[in-house]
Amino acid sequence: MEQTSKQVKIERKVVIKLIDGTIIRGLVNLNSDTVPLDRISDLFIKGEKPFIVIYGSTVGGKHDQVFVVNKGLIMWASPTADEGDWQY
Repeated sequence: MEQTSKQVKIERKVVIKLIDGTIIRGLVNLNSDTVPLDRISDLFIKGEKPFIVIYGSTVGGKHDQVFVVNKGLIMWASPTADEGDWQY
């Protein structure tokens, strides 16, 4: 039987604004790409995948949503550290 090693999640809180004005607050996994990443900005600069998965997200009052977003549709992304930043 083949043994596979489970990849460790490195979660970071993030706020992302899309080109249509939608703001998504959620979590991203820095270990979700094919190359090792240390920062949220690495997902956009070094990341090889054209899409980013944002989970545990809040958009327009809906909670615990999962979004798969094309990186080309993102205007900006900002890490959040404090729970106060998590609010609307």
